[in-house]
Amino acid sequence: MIAVVAGTVGPIGFLATQMSFGLHQLFGITDGYTTQLTVLLILAGVYMASVMTGLHKGIQLLSRFNVLLALGIAAVILLFGPTLFLVNTYTQSMGEYVTSFFSMATMTAETAPDWWMKWWTVFFFAWFIGYTPLMAVFVSRISRGRTVREMILAVALLAPIAMVSAGHDEPSPWIRVFWGGAMAMMAAILLYMGAGQIGVLQQFIVITAIPVSLIILPSLWTGPKAAMAMAREQGIV
Repeated sequence: MIAVVAGTVGPIGFLATQMSFGLHQLFGITDGYTTQLTVLLILAGVYMASVMTGLHKGIQLLSRFNVLLALGIAAVILLFGPTLFLVNTYTQSMGEYVTSFFSMATMTAETAPDWWMKWWTVFFFAWFIGYTPLMAVFVSRISRGRTVREMILAVALLAPIAMVSAGHDEPSPWIRVFWGGAMAMMAAILLYMGAGQIGVLQQFIVITAIPVSLIILPSLWTGPKAAMAMAREQGIV
């Protein structure tokens, strides 16, 4: 639960700083803690309203709107932005990712520059580890009836905290509201801690991800075994 909260609080805090900066650049609104806190309150309000209306109303409507908005923004950027530059950068970045993944992922403080161990790449590894419990519960819940192949493709290419605390898959809306408000409050506290806001959020996520990485390690072995057992039961292999 701690890792799930950390993995969620971080993005909320990052979004608040990004929106505050964007509002400052576009409309001259002061880029400070007051603006960031206002953004957090709006986000918390939207979340609470959606969970109170249930999975098949508010959350579904919000999710569909989010997907359509993302596709619309991507289309605008590709059509009216530096399309050739984006395509070239994406291709080169994917090539670099494939060729350098293992060397980058296994760097230590002895072999890597000091800035590498403190900067974004290692942080993102820890962030995704911290997100593992949340994504495992969420993906398994929405993927019932689908094949493992379909689930992996949808999650990897197309890109329910309250459920854990309640002990069942239908938590009270008020429990969901509590967690939404609590995470917004935690993000506000972390952002209030000074000029190194991004650094504070990063440290919070990385520290909570360390014990989770040990807990999920056995799934590297048990996950494929479970998938093979399901495939045999379904007559796929």
